Amino acid sequence: MDKDKRLWIGIGVGTLLLGGGLGTLIYLKQGDIEEARTEVANLETQIEKARKTLEGTAALEQEVIVLREVSTVIDQILPSVEDLNELNDDFHQYATDAHVRATAFKLKPDRSGGRGPKLDFEKVGYTLNLEGGIFEFLDFLNRIENHRRFLAVPSFKVSSSTRQDIDRLGEARHQIQVDVETYTFSSQAGLTPVNIEGYERKRDLLAAEINRRRKALTVGRYDYRGDRGRRDPWIDPRVPELGDDGGMPVPDQLAKVEELAGMAAEAVAQWEAVENAQNVLDRMLKKDELQAMLGSLDEELRRVEASGAITYAPAQKRMESDVYEPRSMLAEKLDSGSGMGLSLAELETIRDTMTHHIERGEYELALQVYGPLTQDLEYVAGDPVRSEVADVIAELAVEAETLRDFNAIELEFSGSFFIGDKAAVVINGLPRTVGDEVQPGLEIAAIRENEVDFYFRGFVLTRVY
Repeated sequence: MDKDKRLWIGIGVGTLLLGGGLGTLIYLKQGDIEEARTEVANLETQIEKARKTLEGTAALEQEVIVLREVSTVIDQILPSVEDLNELNDDFHQYATDAHVRATAFKLKPDRSGGRGPKLDFEKVGYTLNLEGGIFEFLDFLNRIENHRRFLAVPSFKVSSSTRQDIDRLGEARHQIQVDVETYTFSSQAGLTPVNIEGYERKRDLLAAEINRRRKALTVGRYDYRGDRGRRDPWIDPRVPELGDDGGMPVPDQLAKVEELAGMAAEAVAQWEAVENAQNVLDRMLKKDELQAMLGSLDEELRRVEASGAITYAPAQKRMESDVYEPRSMLAEKLDSGSGMGLSLAELETIRDTMTHHIERGEYELALQVYGPLTQDLEYVAGDPVRSEVADVIAELAVEAETLRDFNAIELEFSGSFFIGDKAAVVINGLPRTVGDEVQPGLEIAAIRENEVDFYFRGFVLTRVY
């Protein structure tokens, strides 16, 4: 009995030990399983990230290619360090060209104070202080807009000129403060460009997107064309009825100056037409029209100056800037251009053109070609080559005038008869023979069947009847 009891006790203890060992083993294995599950989950996360990276790589690669190709445009748009060094001089030149007065140009301080990470694009700002009219200021802004590099104007402030200052100075001098900013580009040092396999092929496939980005970065140009009849809204439009020193009523003075300024502007535009003429003859005709315009303008100026009509200071100021200055400029250009005379090629063209007109019987057209040249031909007298052609042109003019006047003579032929070597012709109801004078300066030189030769101004000219 005791032996069996010990046996069962041994079996029980062994079973417990075996169960504990198995439990321990199962527990240890379960920990390995959990660790394996964690590793699997981590691998799945890494795989998902890698999959997303692979999916985004193509798009990122395309963006890098596009940005590399448009970077040349960015280099052309954003100023370099050398451009920034010259920018202050550019501002002064723009102010001079736009007729505004620069009182101060200041570089804005770096607000970051050097703090923070260094960026590829660094902002550079300026504050400009100017004095001038609003339309001159718009001209200045137009030059900023059309600068060879990118410049932006985030803000500006205008303090209008007082009426007393306008009356005293003859023009508006508003106080203007302008903020101008730009950016410089400098890539961070130490970065190595990534090599993209099959770059040229992929670039060609992205040509449309590259061109679209380039076009978007290209800024169109606009040329400012002045006030075009608008008034400065910062100026009080009211004017006194009478000037301080007599003259016409102030509104009439302003209207007269407006008229004269318009005539001067038309003359300047005509000069541009002269310079842009397609050929020599067109230039001569346009130049003749310009001379007529200047004659009318000078006549009005003489009348105004003699009467002392313009006494209002703003009107006098505009007379100086919009009438006298353009008129003086045109006088200098005309004097400098005419003193050189026509070139040999121009003279030969005129000679050939006049010859063609005469051959076609277009005598008046030939004289129209010659008309504007009278003074210009005088300047080539000292040049033997050009003067020879000029002499031919003058002779052609005489010929054209003679033929025109001869054709204008009315001659009525009623018949002719021949007796031996004697011949006669009936002209204007009277019989005429060789040597007879039909009218002063017109003498019969020869009579043939159906035609008569005449002496006229040193030429022998024929009429057919």
